[in-house]
Amino acid sequence: MADDPASFWERVGRVFDPTPEERDFCERLPEHDREYFRLFLIGVKFGANRRRDDPDTWRRLRPQTTIRRWRELDEDTIQAAIDEGRIPDPRLDNIYFSAHRVLATFARNLRNQNENEHDRFRLFAAGWKVCHLRYEERPIADTERHIIQLWTEGHDGFFQNYITVGERMLAARRDVRTAKAQDTHYHQAGQLPSPTQSDLDFVTEVDPETEPEIDDRPVGSHWRFVKTLFQGMHHEIDGRRTQRIVHLFVLEDGERIIRKRMVVKIIGEKSVHRIRVQVGREYRTQEAVSGKGCPHILDVYGFSIRKRLRNPQLGYIFMEYAPFGTLLDLQNRVEDDPLYQVPEPFMWLIFRGLIEALYTHQTGLIAHQDQVADRNRPNDELPRMGDNPNDAEDWRSIINPDIKTANVVLGEALPYHYPAYKVPKIIDYGHAFFEDPLNPRVNPTRAIATTGWGPPEQMPRPLAIYSETPIKIYSNVYNVGQIMFSLMEGREMQTIDDGAEEIVHTAGYRKMYSSLLEWTVADCLELRAIDRPTLDRLLFLTHEGVARWEEVYGSVSGHTVPAHAEWDFEDEDFQIGGEILAHTPRMRRAEEDEDEGTTDDDSDDSDDDDNGDENSEENGNDNLNNVEGEEDVIEDEGPNYVEEESDESDDANVNDDDENDLDYVFEEEDDSDDEWDNRNNRRRRRRRR
Repeated sequence: MADDPASFWERVGRVFDPTPEERDFCERLPEHDREYFRLFLIGVKFGANRRRDDPDTWRRLRPQTTIRRWRELDEDTIQAAIDEGRIPDPRLDNIYFSAHRVLATFARNLRNQNENEHDRFRLFAAGWKVCHLRYEERPIADTERHIIQLWTEGHDGFFQNYITVGERMLAARRDVRTAKAQDTHYHQAGQLPSPTQSDLDFVTEVDPETEPEIDDRPVGSHWRFVKTLFQGMHHEIDGRRTQRIVHLFVLEDGERIIRKRMVVKIIGEKSVHRIRVQVGREYRTQEAVSGKGCPHILDVYGFSIRKRLRNPQLGYIFMEYAPFGTLLDLQNRVEDDPLYQVPEPFMWLIFRGLIEALYTHQTGLIAHQDQVADRNRPNDELPRMGDNPNDAEDWRSIINPDIKTANVVLGEALPYHYPAYKVPKIIDYGHAFFEDPLNPRVNPTRAIATTGWGPPEQMPRPLAIYSETPIKIYSNVYNVGQIMFSLMEGREMQTIDDGAEEIVHTAGYRKMYSSLLEWTVADCLELRAIDRPTLDRLLFLTHEGVARWEEVYGSVSGHTVPAHAEWDFEDEDFQIGGEILAHTPRMRRAEEDEDEGTTDDDSDDSDDDDNGDENSEENGNDNLNNVEGEEDVIEDEGPNYVEEESDESDDANVNDDDENDLDYVFEEEDDSDDEWDNRNNRRRRRRRR
């Protein structure tokens, strides 16, 4: 153990911190050479130390020596030193900027009492850790209690020394992440990237209530990333595509038991304004319907904006997790085996669930599972929220043009309603909009959802016979018909504007479904909107379809069903009450700029939204905290502590912690097998001028 623990900060600085003379020389260099000189200094000093794996042995080179070498060495040698200088500063490891249970709980309580003292304490703790943590032999919980004791018993002069260290290291940490941020949050083809450390920090900071009515979060629990579910391309910024990426997080307690699950959807845009308008619209439409209690619409928990110094700006939507795959997975299973088919009662329940969701979209009310509606009222004449004087609001119907098999997930079964079958839930309201009866959407000039999905009137530049048909709830009925037809066929049914008069099965179709199901699906796929059945009629037919099947083949309303009506659902990952796996994925280390603030792009921009028009109603809103539906806009403000699992009875040394217990802190370097000898990462050669 070193005699002077603070020497770790100072000795590492002998390689990584330029002297006043070196800084002065660097400022006199041409701007394009300054970053190369900084890396050159690190590389030369690092190379001069023989025991490179032990910072406690590092010695300082005189500034006259380093400056002379810059001037005199040949191009190849300087380039080698520059490459050598790209090694990470060991003082910037996330372990110094994260907290286990004891420290995180104290910091959270301090924030509730005094925001300024909370910020000072975070910098103090980070600075103390940078200086001392390497030499600590106590268990992590005891070390954190010691830091808290120093804070409560110390004085301003003592605090300030460590706060200064914390501030300097935080600034350096930001600089490193800024330099590595170029590819972060842009689409990466062929990959399902994990979230960054800043994503985790942000989720921990926002900590949305997944069940606001139940305050059951265990003390010391924290959110942990476990799986990336989806990545898709989004908008173009300077020739590159941002992404829409979906991650799964679980809330684990101190015993590594899963208490809750949450999906986090992260969407990149070129300005905070576009996040507010476009991602905010997606959140508001989904939040409006998910709060009504319909079990066939995925619950959404919250929406936040993260401002960054560089693009893309990020919007986060927090949602329920449905663990049993999508209807696209069902379709693919049917496609893989031509003799395989989804049991008819399950088909009717899927059909019914989607219509119930549309009923809520249209009315703001719930169509209960046993509701039989056979009056065949027109969709616009259905009772809706706002008809009753006691209703809290007047309902504006919601149209979601992007309903498709990939956007319907399967959630937990309802214990009181056909519990042998999982429940379909509509997701992804990225293209949804509130209907405006006075200005209906008609004759779109470009795609407003996934190409091939939706009725003829929704296609870009539809045929003349459909061009005057508004996009309304009967357009979504067509989408539901497409889903059912795709499940029957085992292939995606695409809408093609070729003048066809009807949709028919392929010649090789051999599935055995009732004529009622076949006819009802065909009615939903009528090309003229006026010929499609109403929601009232479909609620009746889907209820009737299950009842008729049960009359012939027996009941399927219990937990077990006859063999011919069974469906083998996917296994449930990350079950509530289960133990978190030790091999859960790790975060991407230090890949993005955590420093967030104002951005030049944070201004009104008139780019068209996803649905092909400007959302002028929202464009004038410049208050970042005025997005409907509890939006949070957060700027990173220092070393965000991330609670990590810690067993207070553990006697292990801090430095011997199992790396699996610190998934979000320790990461393997991708570019080198040796963190201290990263020579093979050859970059563009420096051009001396």
